[in-house]
Amino acid sequence: MLHYERAGDALTLELRRRVDEYFRSSGRSPKADRLFWSKLALFVATTVALWAALAIGLVPRPWALLACALLGLSMAAVGFNVAHDAVHGAISARGWVNRAWGRVLDVFGANSANWALAHNFAHHTFTNVAGVDVDLSPGRTLVFHPHQRPARLHRYQHLYAPLLYSLAFVAWVVAKDLRQALMRDPRTGARQPLRRVPEVLAWKAVHLGVYLGVPLACAGYTVREVLAGYLVCLLFVGLPIALVFQLPHLTEGTIFPHADEAGVLPGTFAAHQLRTTANFADGSWWWTFITGGQNHQIEHHLLPHVCHTHYPALSPLVRELAHAHGLSYRVEPSFPAALAAHFRLLRRLGRSEVPTGEGPG
Repeated sequence: MLHYERAGDALTLELRRRVDEYFRSSGRSPKADRLFWSKLALFVATTVALWAALAIGLVPRPWALLACALLGLSMAAVGFNVAHDAVHGAISARGWVNRAWGRVLDVFGANSANWALAHNFAHHTFTNVAGVDVDLSPGRTLVFHPHQRPARLHRYQHLYAPLLYSLAFVAWVVAKDLRQALMRDPRTGARQPLRRVPEVLAWKAVHLGVYLGVPLACAGYTVREVLAGYLVCLLFVGLPIALVFQLPHLTEGTIFPHADEAGVLPGTFAAHQLRTTANFADGSWWWTFITGGQNHQIEHHLLPHVCHTHYPALSPLVRELAHAHGLSYRVEPSFPAALAAHFRLLRRLGRSEVPTGEGPG
């Protein structure tokens, strides 16, 4: 099992002390606040309203595909703002509240238990470490780290990646969850309980019933129209989710560390997160609002148990501590700048222009 060279450091201790002091002095809870619950109500209500209008046939045929696209975008917003915090236990100190809202993912078609393992443990613990961080394993059509030798096709991955990103949620719903349920537990290496497979399949049945069964029974659309709308919906979930989650780690300036033969990663966890993570547009109210604080990815990786609505207030504190300890705090000034940096890195990775073990910066 991989582990860090040092279990803790002055930065980690000081960060914990300063964050605890911030919440104590402000009288605020690190969990969900009024802003979070307002966002939850807005995005969940929008999603339910769009689904209901489509499911019972209130949307005229000429506008149905547009409504399906809007439904997909609304589902992505719920994923960013509600389900992501829920899976991290950041909504409430009561575990059942987080688990209940995490089930939104299961209804949407993505298994919440699988994501908790792959995302919370593998990605958050060993960010940008090839062979461990599952986000660096998109399949044979893309190269996401310099330890993988690119093929001729990958020279053009910066051009075709958006198309594959749009298919990300389709693959998640159809194959990814079942494949992960059959894999060994990444925390222990042990086989997962056999009940994981029927659990995944049961939630897939719920998802298909909600998104295909109800419209087919109630909306009056043809089977072809319902399937087309379903595909459009999943495409418009997948593209924003794939883009927003890739930008903070697969961007110019972040690095791709690797462990030595003994499985030891250099430095500490906190320093590792600052070396492998970048923010984007973190001064923008809009991007913080719509992405559930994913533009404050540094704060999220250092403080995943804290609700995302607190990240803007904590950002200056984290930046100050990083600089005080001689560590970089990378920020792309805008979403377009982050997109450009991401696709420049994809181009360089596809042409073996990124140094092995390091990164582009």
